[in-house]
Amino acid sequence: MPPIDDAQSHLDELGALIRKSRKAAQLSARETAHRVGHPQSSQSRIENGQRVPRVDIMRRLAAELGMDEATTAHAITLIHRFQATRPMPGPSQPRSAEVEGELRRLGAVIRQRREATGLTQTETGLRAGWGQSKQAKIENGRSLPAPGDVWRLATVLGLTQKIQRDYTRIRRADLTHRHPRKPETGRAQ
Repeated sequence: MPPIDDAQSHLDELGALIRKSRKAAQLSARETAHRVGHPQSSQSRIENGQRVPRVDIMRRLAAELGMDEATTAHAITLIHRFQATRPMPGPSQPRSAEVEGELRRLGAVIRQRREATGLTQTETGLRAGWGQSKQAKIENGRSLPAPGDVWRLATVLGLTQKIQRDYTRIRRADLTHRHPRKPETGRAQ
């Protein structure tokens, strides 16, 4: 089975592709969501690599954004790749105490950095492409941001590469803890 990070990389690439196409079409996320017929929050989650659209939704997005055939085909390929590499559904464990502690520590660093820049949670969220609620969850250590979200925070707040690497390390530890791989059986060495 491919690494879980591969699944997220497909979602991140798809989200960036859709966002780029939307901006090229000079449409807001709200207008795009309205035209496609889903909530703005869904559009935001798709563009931020937090949700995979169904293929029929992707085709509607492509039509509304004026995506050419090759770009549309690539977007659909990314959806299929995500589906092939995503972690298998099943019961997941709660986060480990170590991950929870690291999330709170990094959230405090983000909060300090945001306050040093003079931005409110709402302003930071808007610049990063999400709402105040998500920003509060990140700062309080209740949410582990996706890699694309970390990059957007780094851009908005000028985060160091060390903080970005810390989030990547925490994400890997969290996925390993919550979705442990089953040992392979039946193979002679």
